Amino acid sequence: YAPLSTTYAPESVTFFIFGVHIMGASSIMGAINIIATILNMRAPGMTLLKMPLFVWTWLITAFLLIAVMPVLAGVVTMMLMDIHFGTSFFNAAGGGDPVLFQHVFWFFGHP
Repeated sequence: YAPLSTTYAPESVTFFIFGVHIMGASSIMGAINIIATILNMRAPGMTLLKMPLFVWTWLITAFLLIAVMPVLAGVVTMMLMDIHFGTSFFNAAGGGDPVLFQHVFWFFGHP
């Protein structure tokens, strides 16, 4: 969590944050691919209301990923700025809120 990982952050934390950014970007691109496939590549005569429930679950999941992944990218960018640029989003000594990371992360984890 943020107060501990930003105060004593080795280089591995920076690489982990970079990896989270890459995974977020790939999830968004995959979700866009799923949405485009469902909306444009249906069988002739199959309307949205005739689609199976499984396809609807994929479509809703893809929209949720597009809505929530930028939140995760924002919070890990704030963590990266705390580590390298001296900001204090999550450091109480600098006027930040240590619980902010947990609130934003749980918004990402439980949409």
